Amino acid sequence: MNNFFEEIIGKLIFTFKPLIVLISVLWTITKVYIIVKAFIWLRNIHGYIKDFHDVNFKSHND
Repeated sequence: MNNFFEEIIGKLIFTFKPLIVLISVLWTITKVYIIVKAFIWLRNIHGYIKDFHDVNFKSHND
């Protein structure tokens, strides 16, 4: 009886392992994508703020 359950569990693991691997790979890609997007977004905001300050300083100097 115990062997029967082990066989079923083994088959389930064998069946679902590729799915679990696929999900973990997709999750990793998603995390990397979000981090990269956030980094680009923050850099853009920093660039806009810098440009804004440059414009302000130039107008004050004139």
